[in-house]
Amino acid sequence: MELPSDILIYAKGSGIVTLFCLGLAAFGFVFKWGIRFRLVGVTGFLLVLTGGLFALNVALFTRTVVPGAVRYTLVYDNGANQTAIAVPPNHYGSGSDRHVTPGIR
Repeated sequence: MELPSDILIYAKGSGIVTLFCLGLAAFGFVFKWGIRFRLVGVTGFLLVLTGGLFALNVALFTRTVVPGAVRYTLVYDNGANQTAIAVPPNHYGSGSDRHVTPGIR
C-alpha cells in the first residue's frame, strides 16, 4: 500500500480547494458579501488541513537506513495474533552474534 503517495495526492487536492476558497473569500470582501467571514474561517481550516497533510507526507514516512540490515518477511502463524520473522538463511548474524540461532520459543 503506497500511503505516502496517497497522502501527497490528498494534500494537492486540499491545496487546490484551499486556493479556490481563498479566491472566493477575496471576492466576498471585494463585493461585501455577508458570508465573507465564514469563508475566511473555511479557508483557515483548509490551510491547517493542507499543511498537516503535507507534513505527514514529508516527515512521517521517512525510512531510516541501518547498515548491515537485511530484508525480512513477516510470517503469520495460522492467521492469528502470533507472528514470526523470516530472514535469508545466511544472515543469522555476524561476528560474535553467530551463536544465536533463529527460532520461536
